[in-house]
Amino acid sequence: MRQATMARGSGDILGGTARIGGGLLPQFLDPLNVAPTFMPGMGAVRTASILGRFNVESGLATRALAGATQGMAG
Repeated sequence: MRQATMARGSGDILGGTARIGGGLLPQFLDPLNVAPTFMPGMGAVRTASILGRFNVESGLATRALAGATQGMAG
């Protein structure tokens, strides 16, 4: 039934955008997908102090490690 409905839909850019939006909307409203958004990872200061112990003085490395911990928390 779903395939038949999709086949009858328009094949233009508006139809494709509507199909993508319709597929993403339930994921945005799912509470299990929303909750990890608010979980903090390690902050930049803590990450810099950890990297400082290993003599790494790179701002890029600090941001990368902070982002990685936030991604793992999510």
